[in-house]
Amino acid sequence: MMGCMDPEIRAARPAEFSRVGDLVVDAYAAMADLGDYADTLRQVDDRSRTAEVVVAVVDGSVAGTVTFVPGLGPYAEGDDPDAAWIRMLAVAPEYRGRGIGTALVEWCVRRARASGRRRLLLHTTDTMDDAHRLYARLSFSRAPDLDWQPDEDLWLRGYAMELDGSS
Repeated sequence: MMGCMDPEIRAARPAEFSRVGDLVVDAYAAMADLGDYADTLRQVDDRSRTAEVVVAVVDGSVAGTVTFVPGLGPYAEGDDPDAAWIRMLAVAPEYRGRGIGTALVEWCVRRARASGRRRLLLHTTDTMDDAHRLYARLSFSRAPDLDWQPDEDLWLRGYAMELDGSS
């Protein structure tokens, strides 16, 4: 494993949307059969209109991505008016274990706090062990009340971080 990196975190540029979509599809396909959801993951242009698609850039290359959902809207995974959401976090295989995922999640935490959100929510699957460790290390708590099952083969597990001074 290579050491921690200090990537540039910024909004994804339209020229990078295809790379971002491929990155998320590749990361998620390694854990589950995506079916039609792969098309949704590739619709970076669409989600960039109502959410913030962010990239971590290392030496000019997109090393990772996350979609920050600042509040209610088409990419929110719930109806909590005080929440923001982390969606579609992915790190390129060659950059895993180097702090890219941590940097992206920490960016989302700062962004949620700056926008006055009271909590930051996300969902993950049972197979995403690296993500579970990352979220626990960054003080997210399991939130079983947020669990849901989008189809018969997939359960999404909820995690939450309270941002009102308790974290």
